[in-house]
Amino acid sequence: MSMKGFSYVELLLSLMVITLITFTLPQLLTTLNNIKLHEDNYDFDVFILDIGNTYQSTDDIEVNNSKSVNFISDNRIVSYHFSANRIIKSIDNSGFVTLMYNVKNFDVEESKSSIVINIEGVQNEKLEFKR
Repeated sequence: MSMKGFSYVELLLSLMVITLITFTLPQLLTTLNNIKLHEDNYDFDVFILDIGNTYQSTDDIEVNNSKSVNFISDNRIVSYHFSANRIIKSIDNSGFVTLMYNVKNFDVEESKSSIVINIEGVQNEKLEFKR
Protein backbone atom coordinates (compact mmCIF):
# COMPACT_ATOMS: atom_id res chain seq x y z
CA MET A 1 0.00 0.00 0.00
CA SER A 2 1.51 3.32 -1.16
CA MET A 3 0.56 6.48 0.74
CA LYS A 4 0.87 9.85 -0.96
CA GLY A 5 1.23 13.12 0.92
CA PHE A 6 3.63 15.13 3.04
CA SER A 7 5.69 13.62 5.78
CA TYR A 8 5.86 15.14 9.25
CA VAL A 9 9.43 16.42 8.61
CA GLU A 10 8.40 18.17 5.39
CA LEU A 11 5.51 19.83 7.20
CA LEU A 12 7.81 21.06 9.99
CA LEU A 13 10.34 22.43 7.47
CA SER A 14 7.67 24.35 5.55
CA LEU A 15 6.25 25.80 8.79
CA MET A 16 9.77 26.84 9.84
CA VAL A 17 10.34 28.66 6.53
CA ILE A 18 6.97 30.44 6.77
CA THR A 19 7.73 31.46 10.38
CA LEU A 20 11.15 32.86 9.42
CA ILE A 21 9.65 34.89 6.57
CA THR A 22 6.84 36.15 8.82
CA PHE A 23 9.24 37.39 11.51
CA THR A 24 11.92 38.90 9.25
CA LEU A 25 9.69 40.63 6.69
CA PRO A 26 8.49 43.51 8.95
CA GLN A 27 12.05 44.26 10.05
CA LEU A 28 13.25 44.22 6.47
CA LEU A 29 10.45 46.58 5.39
CA THR A 30 11.18 49.08 8.17
CA THR A 31 14.89 49.01 7.30
CA LEU A 32 14.16 49.65 3.64
CA ASN A 33 11.70 52.41 4.56
CA ASN A 34 14.35 54.25 6.63
CA ILE A 35 16.88 54.38 3.79
CA LYS A 36 17.23 57.94 2.50
CA LEU A 37 17.77 58.10 -1.24
CA HIS A 38 19.77 60.93 -2.72
CA GLU A 39 17.51 62.96 -4.96
CA ASP A 40 19.11 64.18 -8.17
CA ASN A 41 17.58 66.99 -10.13
CA TYR A 42 18.37 66.20 -13.70
CA ASP A 43 15.80 68.64 -15.04
CA PHE A 44 18.09 71.54 -14.10
CA ASP A 45 20.99 69.91 -15.95
CA VAL A 46 18.80 69.41 -19.02
CA PHE A 47 17.68 73.05 -18.81
CA ILE A 48 21.30 74.32 -18.61
CA LEU A 49 22.34 72.21 -21.62
CA ASP A 50 19.30 73.28 -23.63
CA ILE A 51 19.53 77.01 -22.95
CA GLY A 52 23.31 76.88 -23.54
CA ASN A 53 22.88 75.27 -26.96
CA THR A 54 20.13 77.75 -27.83
CA TYR A 55 22.32 80.69 -26.78
CA GLN A 56 25.24 79.50 -28.95
CA SER A 57 23.08 79.46 -32.07
CA THR A 58 21.29 82.76 -31.48
CA ASP A 59 21.72 86.20 -33.03
CA ASP A 60 19.83 88.32 -30.50
CA ILE A 61 18.23 88.03 -27.08
CA GLU A 62 15.09 89.89 -26.13
CA VAL A 63 13.28 90.13 -22.79
CA ASN A 64 9.48 90.22 -23.01
CA ASN A 65 8.89 90.74 -19.31
CA SER A 66 10.60 89.67 -16.11
CA LYS A 67 9.27 86.12 -16.59
CA SER A 68 10.11 85.47 -20.24
CA VAL A 69 13.13 85.61 -22.55
CA ASN A 70 13.41 85.06 -26.32
CA PHE A 71 16.47 83.83 -28.21
CA ILE A 72 16.19 85.00 -31.82
CA SER A 73 18.06 83.47 -34.74
CA ASP A 74 17.60 83.75 -38.51
CA ASN A 75 14.92 81.11 -38.85
CA ARG A 76 13.28 80.80 -35.42
CA ILE A 77 12.46 82.29 -32.04
CA VAL A 78 13.03 80.11 -28.99
CA SER A 79 11.31 81.37 -25.85
CA TYR A 80 11.63 80.33 -22.24
CA HIS A 81 8.94 81.49 -19.85
CA PHE A 82 7.79 80.87 -16.30
CA SER A 83 4.28 79.58 -15.71
CA ALA A 84 2.70 77.61 -12.84
CA ASN A 85 6.03 76.82 -11.13
CA ARG A 86 7.51 75.49 -14.37
CA ILE A 87 9.97 76.73 -16.98
CA ILE A 88 8.51 76.15 -20.41
CA LYS A 89 10.28 76.28 -23.77
CA SER A 90 8.46 77.01 -27.02
CA ILE A 91 9.74 77.44 -30.55
CA ASP A 92 8.09 80.02 -32.80
CA ASN A 93 5.23 80.31 -30.28
CA SER A 94 3.95 76.87 -31.17
CA GLY A 95 3.98 73.87 -28.87
CA PHE A 96 5.81 73.72 -25.61
CA VAL A 97 8.18 71.55 -23.61
CA THR A 98 8.37 71.75 -19.83
CA LEU A 99 12.06 71.81 -18.95
CA MET A 100 11.90 72.32 -15.18
CA TYR A 101 9.35 71.63 -12.47
CA ASN A 102 9.09 72.98 -8.90
CA VAL A 103 10.55 76.38 -9.73
CA LYS A 104 9.67 79.00 -7.13
CA ASN A 105 10.85 82.04 -9.05
CA PHE A 106 12.22 82.87 -12.50
CA ASP A 107 13.39 86.46 -12.97
CA VAL A 108 14.95 87.90 -16.10
CA GLU A 109 16.98 91.09 -15.72
CA GLU A 110 18.13 93.05 -18.73
CA SER A 111 21.11 95.40 -19.08
CA LYS A 112 22.89 96.84 -22.11
CA SER A 113 25.63 94.22 -22.08
CA SER A 114 23.92 91.10 -20.74
CA ILE A 115 20.78 89.31 -19.63
CA VAL A 116 20.71 87.63 -16.24
CA ILE A 117 18.27 84.84 -15.37
CA ASN A 118 17.75 84.08 -11.68
CA ILE A 119 16.15 80.72 -10.91
CA GLU A 120 14.93 79.77 -7.45
CA GLY A 121 13.79 76.25 -6.75
CA VAL A 122 15.45 73.07 -5.60
CA GLN A 123 18.69 74.62 -6.82
CA ASN A 124 19.20 78.38 -6.84
CA GLU A 125 21.14 79.52 -9.87
CA LYS A 126 22.05 82.70 -11.71
CA LEU A 127 22.72 82.50 -15.46
CA GLU A 128 24.25 85.38 -17.40
CA PHE A 129 24.17 85.70 -21.19
CA LYS A 130 26.25 88.32 -23.00
CA ARG A 131 24.58 90.24 -25.77
